[in-house]
Amino acid sequence: MADLSNPNNMAARDKLLEEYKREYDGAVKRLFLSHCHTTKQGVKVMQEWQVPSTIDILMEMRSLGTLSNVVSGIIKDLIDQENS
Repeated sequence: MADLSNPNNMAARDKLLEEYKREYDGAVKRLFLSHCHTTKQGVKVMQEWQVPSTIDILMEMRSLGTLSNVVSGIIKDLIDQENS
């Protein structure tokens, strides 16, 4: 794995950061939408929703399996730190 602190690897670091942000935003959106449903009468109903915890968001990000190996490894490490 490349040294992401090296200024020569800024593009790689920026790509990983962009992927993380995209996946994070998607995870929060999916968690939010999981609290919404439509009744038989076509009425949209939303259950009480609280901002998800960091661990919930990280686990949601990992659950889809769409992360690159590098970001997936970072997410796994963050979850492991939270659980220990």
